[in-house]
Amino acid sequence: MIVSLKPKSVSKPYWSVFDLGKKETELAALEVEAGAPDLWSNPQKAQQLMKRISSLRDEIETWCGLEKRLADALELAQLQDASLQAELETETTTLEHEVDQRELRTLLSGEYDAGDALLSINAGAGGTEACDWANMLLRMYQRWCEGRGWEIEVTDALPGESAGIKSATVLVTGENAYGFCKAERGVHRLVRI
Repeated sequence: MIVSLKPKSVSKPYWSVFDLGKKETELAALEVEAGAPDLWSNPQKAQQLMKRISSLRDEIETWCGLEKRLADALELAQLQDASLQAELETETTTLEHEVDQRELRTLLSGEYDAGDALLSINAGAGGTEACDWANMLLRMYQRWCEGRGWEIEVTDALPGESAGIKSATVLVTGENAYGFCKAERGVHRLVRI
């Protein structure tokens, strides 16, 4: 089976969703600011500036690379060569996955989403069972954070009287930690049958 793609002009209209033009303008302005002779008089501000420049460059380079790969895939599709079918399908699947990941990053572009998070777990009413459940939640969140490559530090914990924890506060450090953790608010209940 040969995939037939009608090539459209590979221009930048889809970038408006990701605001790439704005990011390129911001990068240019930040690079000018980074060239100031007194930049390192405030090391903390300079580090933040350099981190933002690095992040913007990475994002712009990634999108430009994706654009080139998309254009190459469209050229392969135009050849209508059955021997290139497997390569084209693999590249299409990879491109779809990478665009989905970039879309997720765009959804995590709130003011604080890129920062670290403080996660608080409280046992609430329920005695020993509630304390045990709070401890299970803490372990689940620790594994979830470790699976994402984030660092997790229990900054405060109050043990339960006989088992588990009454409360715990956890510092989650990693890329977009707050953006992901902010959805984890609310009450989690354990129902045993």
